[in-house]
Amino acid sequence: MATKFRFKAGLVKTPVGTAVFPHLNEPDTKFKEEGEYKVSLALAGDEASNLMSAIDKMQDEALAAFKESSEGKGKKKVGKAKPPYREELDEEDEPTGRTLFSFKSSYKPSIVDSKVKPISPDTKLWGGSEIRVNADVGGWHIPLQGGVGVTMYMKGVQVIKAVGGNSGASDFDEVDGGFVDDGFDVQEESVEQEADY
Repeated sequence: MATKFRFKAGLVKTPVGTAVFPHLNEPDTKFKEEGEYKVSLALAGDEASNLMSAIDKMQDEALAAFKESSEGKGKKKVGKAKPPYREELDEEDEPTGRTLFSFKSSYKPSIVDSKVKPISPDTKLWGGSEIRVNADVGGWHIPLQGGVGVTMYMKGVQVIKAVGGNSGASDFDEVDGGFVDDGFDVQEESVEQEADY
């Protein structure tokens, strides 16, 4: 059970990374009926190490604040929950060399392009898109999750390179003299012939 302890740990503005399983246009409702906007951001090398260090420092500050709070005073065994990042593994459970940073929000984040202009709501962002994330980092205490942890609450996303886009239909150019949908009915006979194959 969560305690009432909350701590504003800081802000994060990430370097450019690769979006993994993004739910930025529409919330993911798999685990929460009301849905949740989320994305994992893949980073490697110094960029990953620097962000991990910043998050670890914020989690340490949240732990210290909890120990000084009315809920934490006198508690001797207060640990740290898992941080909001993990090593990325491939299909054979081998490390890829990248770290995945988890961001989430109950609210749709503002999404802008590389020139900081809002993108069209019709533009769908898929995994592989190159993005930056701006987030508030909040501390909390949940004993069943190991103690004091932090969550990165996504506020905004900047898209540097979009993968996905739209339904694909808008990629075509008009063709003169071609088919125009005027609402005709498909012949029953032709449908049955197709089904006989």
